[in-house]
Amino acid sequence: MKDNKSTKLNNKGVSLIEVIVVVIIIGIMATAVIVNIGQVYGRNAMNAATKLSKVLDAARLESMNKADKNVSVRLKVGSNDITATIIYKAGGTETEGETTVLGNTGLTVKIMQFAAGSDEIETEYRTLTGAVSQMDFSFKKSTGGFRTTVETDPKLAGVVFEGMKKAEVVLIWETGRNYVEALD
Repeated sequence: MKDNKSTKLNNKGVSLIEVIVVVIIIGIMATAVIVNIGQVYGRNAMNAATKLSKVLDAARLESMNKADKNVSVRLKVGSNDITATIIYKAGGTETEGETTVLGNTGLTVKIMQFAAGSDEIETEYRTLTGAVSQMDFSFKKSTGGFRTTVETDPKLAGVVFEGMKKAEVVLIWETGRNYVEALD
């Protein structure tokens, strides 16, 4: 049996190589976590844009099919989440339809408009922020195209969701159709 003095003398601690290996392993793990968090926030923007696109498509079809009601979509940024609600209007009465949660308030929502006199250049029209901010998208019954509430309202070009990455729902004004695009 060995005595305690010889065991203590042979225990010299941790070598520099062991410390370097541990630091490298911790660095690799931290990088993986940071990359995954970025992907999650980027996916949140794309998921929100995709969900809004589906709600707009459903409302457009309902608008063309319902002769007695006007149908619109209300995009709303509340204190906890971002929602899209289908709104039915008939005879001065407004009724809420299905509400879809698009994401949380970690995303910024920007409404884009066509620049005056152009159908190509987009400029920021309005940023929806917390404390309950909203925007309505209405459709023409005849074509399903987007329509403005007042003639002086701008033609909206898209909705941008910004997190770690950006995604845009591009609005096709004349037909009311839309598509989702990842932005960098």
